[in-house]
Amino acid sequence: MATNLFSGDFEIVSFGYLHGTAPEADATYDVRRYLRDPAAVRAAGLLDSDGRDPVVQQVVLDTPGASETIAAALKFAFGFPQARRCVIAFGCAGGRHRSAALAEVMADDLRHLGFTVTVRHQHIHLPRVVCPADDTNS
Repeated sequence: MATNLFSGDFEIVSFGYLHGTAPEADATYDVRRYLRDPAAVRAAGLLDSDGRDPVVQQVVLDTPGASETIAAALKFAFGFPQARRCVIAFGCAGGRHRSAALAEVMADDLRHLGFTVTVRHQHIHLPRVVCPADDTNS
């Protein structure tokens, strides 16, 4: 088990703002404005995939700002002072690509460090939200 001030476990949540309000969390990262939507690039063939797919995860991680977002979330998590479950949420437009990929990658990072992690994808099962290809907030 990794050693830090935190002695609880983690819940990582992905969700889509187009499906409702953000879930209750200790920290929420809204990535709509600064991480491009991999599904918006229709030629990439990722529209029907989701963030559990390693290809989608790699495309999201290759986006400027993605690694820094994970690093910031990990820094928050490792400094979490409570002996209770730490909930971290990632939100994008539809909750299928960016937020789900970040949640999966962060969960993998924490598991590799020996932590107990639960991942909850609130909206990954819902029909995809298709926005115009030039909409950077999709």
